[in-house]
Amino acid sequence: MGLLFQFGLEQRTVEVGTLLALGFLPKQVRRLILAEGCVLASLGGVLGTIGGILYARAMLYGLRTVWSKAVANSALSFHVSPSTLAVGLLASTVVSALTLMIVLRKQARQQARELLAGEPESKVPTSKSKARSLGGWIGIGASIIGVALIAWVLAKGESNAAEVFFGAGGLFLIAGVGFSAALLAKLDRVESARLLSLNGLALRSLSRRRKRSLAT
Repeated sequence: MGLLFQFGLEQRTVEVGTLLALGFLPKQVRRLILAEGCVLASLGGVLGTIGGILYARAMLYGLRTVWSKAVANSALSFHVSPSTLAVGLLASTVVSALTLMIVLRKQARQQARELLAGEPESKVPTSKSKARSLGGWIGIGASIIGVALIAWVLAKGESNAAEVFFGAGGLFLIAGVGFSAALLAKLDRVESARLLSLNGLALRSLSRRRKRSLAT
């Protein structure tokens, strides 16, 4: 959800630039778009919560009837906790609000002329070597911790370690994202990316907006 809000706001740079050019203060623009985003996030969270409940009921119905063999005819019952639903709804709204605040703060550093030109990326130069090093270190650290968790479970001989399984999987996912970020930061330095070819254009396109490429 946060990524959707970020991408959506990046498409509204001209609108933000127009408001700034008309005399709106940056903080007024931030409050306006933040209020709009919070309302949309809350409505989306409510609809998503209702949809999630209906989806869970439909899945359990299928597992009790058509797909009963997949669970060895186990008795499955539906359980919903209001506190869990409230936490999920609140978390989705907070994540969306924080994403909007971060992106809006970045846009506020730009001039209205730059925003009116439709350029969503900040003109502030960033160190690609620093980004590459950070992504690589995150990938290495998450990989080491994930492997250590798996080795620890194997050494103890535990067969029921679902939490470790999901934890290691999450760490490897973080490692993959870190390594991908490091690779994207390095792509535009590759010699083939400077060539006027299909592969060169693809590499330049990937490295032009690294965050969007990484999210995709």
